[in-house]
Amino acid sequence: MTRWPKTAMIVLLGGLFLATPAWMPAAVPLGTKFKGMVLPDVMDRPVDLGRLVGKKVLLLVYWSLTCGQCAKDVPRLLVVAEKLRANKKFAMVFVNGDGHEMRGTVYHYMKTKKIRWISVMDKLEIDDYEFKKTFRVMATPGVNVVDTKGLIVYSQDGGVNYYKLRTALNRALAEAKGSK
Repeated sequence: MTRWPKTAMIVLLGGLFLATPAWMPAAVPLGTKFKGMVLPDVMDRPVDLGRLVGKKVLLLVYWSLTCGQCAKDVPRLLVVAEKLRANKKFAMVFVNGDGHEMRGTVYHYMKTKKIRWISVMDKLEIDDYEFKKTFRVMATPGVNVVDTKGLIVYSQDGGVNYYKLRTALNRALAEAKGSK
């Protein structure tokens, strides 16, 4: 009789350890070149992320409406981004992975939360989503920083290390300022 609760506890704890931790390593190798891609916005208009590459430091956030960790991290990411809004070399892009049919719900969420950054939907390519596949997103939120050379300088899935994120953003913005 005592084996069942003990076995259940081991299975439960094992599952917790298999969940994606905030310290998960970079999803895509740092230094990888991001050339951009065209994704539809929540109104189904094409947005060419390539036009931002090389001009701005990009904070790219892959998220989902149903993601509990996203609900915790998105408000904190917005605080980080708002502090940088005045910097003309900075842009934040939300990439939603809930699917094309959810774009109305995503639009309503963004409007209700007064999120005024670029918001696009990931695009299904054959058997996987284009952004998710390019950035090797394994868990949401997937957070990436692309510098003005188009290189990925920060990449993390399943939670955010804010110290490392701010360090990557500050370094990339300092380099962008120095390379006017």
